[in-house]
Formats: sequence, C-alpha cells, structure tokens
Amino acid sequence: MAHELWVDPHAGPRNRLLSILQRWIAQLLFAMVRPSVVHVTNHWYQSMLSGCGIRSRILPLFSAIPFSPGISAADHPAPQWTFVLFGAINRDWSPEPLLQQIESARVFHGIETCRFVSVGNSGDYGARLWDSLASSFYSAFTFSCLGELPAERVSEQLQHANFGIAVMPSHLVDKSSAVAAMVSHGLPVIISRVSHNCEQWHQSLKRTGHFILLDSSFALALGSASKYPPVNTLEVTARQFVADFELAM
Repeated sequence: MAHELWVDPHAGPRNRLLSILQRWIAQLLFAMVRPSVVHVTNHWYQSMLSGCGIRSRILPLFSAIPFSPGISAADHPAPQWTFVLFGAINRDWSPEPLLQQIESARVFHGIETCRFVSVGNSGDYGARLWDSLASSFYSAFTFSCLGELPAERVSEQLQHANFGIAVMPSHLVDKSSAVAAMVSHGLPVIISRVSHNCEQWHQSLKRTGHFILLDSSFALALGSASKYPPVNTLEVTARQFVADFELAM
C-alpha cells in the first residue's frame, strides 16, 4: 500500500529536489521488492505510479467510525442546513469562498440558518480558525466545536448533519479518512478545494451522487442534494483486498 508518495515538485525548489529523491527511492524499492499487487487509495497516486511504469490497484479507505444504528433524527429548527467538518483543518484550506457560496445558496433556497459543526481534533490552527469564523461571518451562520468524541458520538453528529465538508483537494479526496466516514454515513460531501485540470475526475465524482463540487453549479447542487443509505465501506474494502490478495498467491 502506497499511502504517501513524493512531495509536490511544483511547491518550490526545495520540494523539486526532494521530489526527485523520493521518487527515485520509491522506484528502487519497487524494483527490489517486486510486489505482486500494489495498492493506492486514489486515482491520482495511481497515475503517478503509472508514470514510473508501476501498475497499481485502488483499495479504497474504509470508515474508522462505524455507523451506529438507532440514533433518532435531530430536531432542527426548520428550515436549517447543518454542515459537519470532521478531523484536522490545515493551513492550506481557505473557508471564505465556501462560506460565501453557502450564503448565496442559503438565500436562494430560502434556508433560514446554517449550522457548522467541527468534530474531532482540528489541530491548533484549525481551532483558532474556527473561533475566528464564529465571530466574523454571516448572522445566519453558527459555529460549534465539539472536539474529540467517542466513535458513537461522532456517528451521531454525522447522522444529524445534512452535508459533510472536505478540506483536502479534489484530486486527493479518496485519500481522506474523514471523507470515508462521511460517505459511509450517507452524507453528501462538499469538495471545497477544486483541483485544476481534473475535469474528468470531477465528473466521475459527481456521477456517484456522493459529492458536491464548489463550482458554477454549486447552489443548485446543494439545494437538490439529499442523504443516501449508509454504506458499509469496511465490507467493500475487505472484499477488494481479499480478491487482490488472491491474485498475489
């Protein structure tokens, strides 16, 4: 399983040199080990390895948060949208474009309030950012930070939400365990960082019905999105792993 590959070579001279070294080490390792099956979690890494002549297969991440049945629906004031963000918030994420688009969609669809909930360890930067959002954005928005919770409580928050928010770039969304948890709970996931030159991948994401991209169709997509039945992502991944493992025997 190649969960991390070389750094982005376009992020400055230091990263360019580091990327060359890391790529060389990866190629040497694969040549020495000669694995029967190579797994990656996302199509972007698959294409990176393919460029080095290394064939790989997608083994999707499964949710670390099991779906907890028997949780009653939240009694939200109507009409309200609830958005959940799960896990770390890094410095690369800029929330302003997303919040501006949500505000426009809220007005367009006649939604009275929007509630934003941060669950899990958002990190020091994430906690400071969340506090600043709570004091500086639209009057119809409320922000709450619940911090780290038992798995059952995280499942409860995911079930009570209308949408999940992904903070990583669209080309790496399959690499996110937080997104895997949202998908397994049937949440439409908003991809707030749309990568360049990935239109084919974006169309593929939209066709699943599980993702909403922050693009020109965002407002309409947000209004028409709905939750779907929970997905047992652990079972899906386990079946794929067994099938691939048999190929290596």
